[in-house]
Amino acid sequence: MDVLLLKDVKSLGGEGDIVRVKPGYARNFLVPSGVAIVAEGRALKNAQELSKQRKKKAQRVVDEAKAVAEKMAQKNLVIKLAVGDDDKPFGSVTVNDIRELLAKEGFSVDRHAITLDKPIKTLGAFEIPVKLQAQVTASVKLAVVKEE
Repeated sequence: MDVLLLKDVKSLGGEGDIVRVKPGYARNFLVPSGVAIVAEGRALKNAQELSKQRKKKAQRVVDEAKAVAEKMAQKNLVIKLAVGDDDKPFGSVTVNDIRELLAKEGFSVDRHAITLDKPIKTLGAFEIPVKLQAQVTASVKLAVVKEE
């Protein structure tokens, strides 16, 4: 029996998908719980339209993320750290520091999106990957310089 999923069902499919299930599973669980409806006639047309809309929306989100990634790649972030006698910095640059610098530049980024294996404890230039979407990762240039 084919059913149209109205909500995401783990190990079965996502919202708007048409899946083939056993009649008892559909009749006794999926339909009564409001998770699915029987896929026939009008429901099939609605499913196809919903699928098209979801694909368009997903593509639009990816395109917006790519545009933000391009803008982000053009920015050169600079952070100043106090250094000791042998140019060894006191402290380090963390994910939160990078997030704050991006926020000052107008980019709202979750700290989990910034990929930094360990805090930066040296002076120099670094490429920091920022994951904006599943398919889109921006590369931000960060310069760590000594504070005068």
